[in-house]
Parts: sequence; structure tokens; C-alpha cells
Amino acid sequence: MSGGVEQANASSSGWLKSGYGSAEIGLTAVEVMLQVYLLELYVSAGLNPIWAGGALAIAVIWDAVSDPVMGVVSDRTRSISSRGKRLPYMALGVPLVAVAFVFLYSPSEGTDELALFGRLLVWYLVLNTGMTLVIVPYLSLINDLAKGTADRAGFFGWRLFFSGAGLIVGLSIPAVLASRAASGSSDSDTAFLLANRSEAATWIAIVCSLATLLAMGLVWKRSGRAKALVLSEKGPSFFRMGRSAWRSRAFRYILLAFVFISLGRAVNASLALIFYKGTLRFSDEQVAVALIGLSLTVMAATPIWVGLARRFGKRRLSVGGSGVLAVLTAVAYPLMPPEAIGPVVFVVVAGGGAASSVVLLEALFSDVVEEDGRRLQQSLTGSYYGLWRMATKIARAGGLAVSGLFLGVIGYEKGNAEQAEGVLRSVAWAFGPGVAVFFGIGTWLLWREWRRNEDGIEGEVKL
Repeated sequence: MSGGVEQANASSSGWLKSGYGSAEIGLTAVEVMLQVYLLELYVSAGLNPIWAGGALAIAVIWDAVSDPVMGVVSDRTRSISSRGKRLPYMALGVPLVAVAFVFLYSPSEGTDELALFGRLLVWYLVLNTGMTLVIVPYLSLINDLAKGTADRAGFFGWRLFFSGAGLIVGLSIPAVLASRAASGSSDSDTAFLLANRSEAATWIAIVCSLATLLAMGLVWKRSGRAKALVLSEKGPSFFRMGRSAWRSRAFRYILLAFVFISLGRAVNASLALIFYKGTLRFSDEQVAVALIGLSLTVMAATPIWVGLARRFGKRRLSVGGSGVLAVLTAVAYPLMPPEAIGPVVFVVVAGGGAASSVVLLEALFSDVVEEDGRRLQQSLTGSYYGLWRMATKIARAGGLAVSGLFLGVIGYEKGNAEQAEGVLRSVAWAFGPGVAVFFGIGTWLLWREWRRNEDGIEGEVKL
């Protein structure tokens, strides 16, 4: 927290906010490769989709458990400044992320299933450990640096803006490398696919390292001046803190809403390539263009949501944005005919605009963190964000496991570019109404929290 005092009308400089958010270029590019390409890569290499989903789920669960531990460690680090509590862990995680990411995306052709399973599991575990070292302290910096509620929304806005840029990087690098490859290769060529993903991972690892180190350098001075409370070693245990956080109705509803939305996003991302390339018969380049268009829409819409929130409130707009996304997802995708460009353009624009409202949900959670920390006079930023990351990653693990199991049940043939028509229609229904169910539950939880907030109902947080 910034000295533990809320300064509602104060604002940090645009340079600081944008400098902080610039790390998202690399971090999001890594996440995009993981969500969109990882399951496809190992299934194409010969790993059974059920085993692939299981390995991904185990690794993400480990990542989820390590997040709150990292949060407590960061909060209990004996330093009077935010710099000393956050940046050393980020510096430790950057090289770990880069190395693990490159090895994760370099499976060899002809490797047996057991070796593929082991490679996927081990390197994903290492990668997630490095990501924990970077992301939990990175998220905690917002409450340390920001000067108030509106200022925090600005930090989250810049994060989402650069996250859109990272999405473009993560999608365009594999596509650009594929287009520059020697003629004669095709999307169904396994050797070509493995080589493409390996080279793309190397470049994205470089981008991630440089972007994160740049952001650390740009917040170095301010984080050294930002005072940070310390979570006393004699303070509440990790389990007591988790129970106390759960007693906060705002924490509970916002967290659960984000969990269900994350479940939907995980299923959506893991089935995206199969839907676009199989059901819609798009090429790799067309898929990249569609998803890059989605990213540009998110980047353009983010400042609009932040500006509207100052007038209409974050809670109301969060409900509206996620509700529109749920309805659009349920209706649009099952009705899209193959090779249809117009409907995809419509979904990219409308869906991207609605999806960008997630910036308000993250800002709402940040407000809860700040209020509980001031009330208890404890540094809870790292601990709460660790719990947030744990819950959402468990949701992501569940989404990945569900996707792998779903593909196995419907008869998806691993390593085969041509799938049965019934399989592709099943994917379309899962990609649309199936994902919309999770978005709908998240919207309902946000609506409940909004109504409770308007009625003045809130839980007292006690340790």
C-alpha cells in the first residue's frame, strides 16, 4: 500500500503507469502461447489429449498452490520500500521463465508418449514456478504504487492495454515465422509445426525477458520511495488469512466471478485453434489476423471502460460487460458457417469490446485488497493477490483438463489435421454455449455482489 493512506483524487504519472504495464507485453505473449498453442503442440506431437490435459492440470495446480505462498513471502520480506519487497523476486524469476519456456516448446518428432508426458509436466512445472516469482510481486506493486481508487484503475487499464499488445506478439510471431518458412510445408506437417513453435518460443522468451526488465527499471525509482507495510511473522497464518479473506463478501463474490470467467476463458483458448482451423476452416494466418483484431479491439476499448467507470461505477459496468460477452458467445459461434469472414469480424469487435471490461473486475479486486489492508494495518497485497492467482489458476487447470477430456470423449484424433464433421460440430457447441455457461455464472455472481453493495451489505474482515 502507498503509505496506507487512500488519496482518492491523486494520480500517478502516465509514464509510471505505462512503464509498469509494459511488462504485460512479454507476460501476456507467454500466456497466449500456453493457452492457444501448448495443447495443440503436444497432441500434434503424439500425446493423447487426455494425458496432455492431465499434465497441464497438474502443473497449473502446482502453480496455483505456489502463488499464495509467494504472496506471503513477499509481504513478509523485511524491507521498508516496495522495491525491496517485490523486485528481487521478479529478477529471480525472469531467467527461469525464459529457459523453461524454450525447453517446453521444443519436443522432438517421434518421441514416445511417456517421454512427451514427462517433458510437458516437468518443464511446465518449472515455467509456472518462474511465472509465480514474477507475476505475484508484479501485481502487488499496483497497490504499493497507486495513490487511490481511480489511480489503481488507471494502472489496470495500462496493464490491459499492453496485454493486448502482448496478445498480438504471442499470435503474430508464430504466424510470421510460418509465412517465412520454406515452401512445401503445411499446417498438417508435424515437423514443420514443431520447428515453428520452438523458434517462436525462443523469440517470445526474449521479448518477455526484455519487457519485464524494462518495466522493473521504469518503476525502480518510485518503488524505492513507496513505503510498504510488513506482514509480521507473528501475524496470522496463511490458513487463517485465507479464512478471513473469505469472510469478506466482496472478496468472495468478485473472486468466484473471476474463477468462473477464467474457466470459460481456459476452455475457449484451448479449443480456439481447433474451432477456427477445423470448424471454420481458417488458415494459421487467418486465425492470427482474427485474434490480433480481437486484441486491437480490447486495447481500444479499455480506456473507454475506465472512463465510463468514473461516471457509472465499476460494478454496474462489470455486470453489463460480462453479460454481453456471455450472450454473444452462446449465440454467435454455433451459427457461424465455414469460411465466414463477416460473422467473425462482428464477434471480434463486439466480443473484444465486452471482454475488455475485465479491467474493471481486476480494479474492483484491488479496491478490496486496499480496504482490507487499511482496516487491519497489515500488508496484505501479496497474500491476497496470491490467493487470487491460486483460485484463477485452479480454474484454468480445470478448464484445460475439461478440454482434454472433452476432446478424448468426442473422438478427436491426435495428430490428424482432418477430423470428422460430428467432432467439429461438438467443438463449436463447446466453444460457444459451453463457454457461455461459465461466463453467465460469473455475471450472476457479479450482479449479486453489485446488489449487495448497493444495499450496504458487507462482511467484516477479521484475523
